[in-house]
Amino acid sequence: MGTLSIRNLNKSFGALHILKDISVEAMQGEFLVLVGPSGCGKSTLLSAIAGLQKSDSGEIRIDDRDVTNVAPKDRDIAMVFQTYALYPNLTVLENITFPLEARGVPRAERWKEADRVAGILHIENLLDRRPKQLSGGQRQRVAMGRALVRNPEIFLFDEPLSNLDAKLRVVMRTEIKKLHADLGTTMVYVTHDQIEAMTLATKIVVMKDGVVQQFGKPIDVYERPANQFVAGFMGSPAMNFLNGTMTADGVQVERPDGGTILVPAPNLAEGEQVVLGLRPEAISDAPFNDNGPAIPFQWPLELLEPTGAETIGILASQPGGDEIVARLSAKPRVATGRAVQLYMNLSNICLFDAQSGKALWHSAIEEGQP
Repeated sequence: MGTLSIRNLNKSFGALHILKDISVEAMQGEFLVLVGPSGCGKSTLLSAIAGLQKSDSGEIRIDDRDVTNVAPKDRDIAMVFQTYALYPNLTVLENITFPLEARGVPRAERWKEADRVAGILHIENLLDRRPKQLSGGQRQRVAMGRALVRNPEIFLFDEPLSNLDAKLRVVMRTEIKKLHADLGTTMVYVTHDQIEAMTLATKIVVMKDGVVQQFGKPIDVYERPANQFVAGFMGSPAMNFLNGTMTADGVQVERPDGGTILVPAPNLAEGEQVVLGLRPEAISDAPFNDNGPAIPFQWPLELLEPTGAETIGILASQPGGDEIVARLSAKPRVATGRAVQLYMNLSNICLFDAQSGKALWHSAIEEGQP
């Protein structure tokens, strides 16, 4: 079936608590992505699923079978490593078929499986080469082929694209997504790249300091972040955070020039200090028309960064705050160095507690968006 269930998993190295009561699930055919900054515990969690790292407590089940203390070779999983881990003295064909040879599978059957996998990955013309004769992308395909040939219940990927250049990463990301769609096999994928997470996942696990911050569908994590960390980590450019004060009519936000703007929001507690979360695409130099309710506001514009299809606008930060990023039109009619007329889309904003960072309200939920 290819299901995965992790319950209350803990792992420490001496006094360092790496995994803290982790509980996540992946159903048959899901693409589960573990994402978070370096040192958050995502690779340790993947190693525990693979059996390469023994957990201190908790349970790991594959197809409802407890594999917590089962050897890696008996878990019916296959892993693709960041460093490819190919045998340099073997050909591509020999590398791909090595797992089958270790199992004692006859040569004719091994070669038949290698041809099948090579066709899926479009590396039929590389079977006689050795790893040193391959590009990074080709080596990654061979590493994937070696995993595919085992026909496992679950595939594990440990940052497989991190050694590739930016253009090749996009190509290989698409190939992995196509592969998942074709095979329908459960996959667990580790990355620190939130764009990879959003584009590949059917479910995302956002981790920080060994703790699951949020577990859910990509769109839910993006539009309804559980806390300020998740909101700031997921999205590129990241979500903007503006300090504000609750009033009877909404959130009052102080502008850098000393003025204020009022953002409509529920009156949680008048006088309460909150953080207004606003995605860059929710700030534009033109009205949003039918894309939800919007309000005009004035804000100093410091810098324009044309990218072709759009222009990134860097707005002045609040005192003690971070810079604010907006997605403007390709040819914005605004000038830097002064306050300009902008528009704020209210259909997807968030409010966070100023002290704990916990989400208090999402406009996406208020509007009944799925």
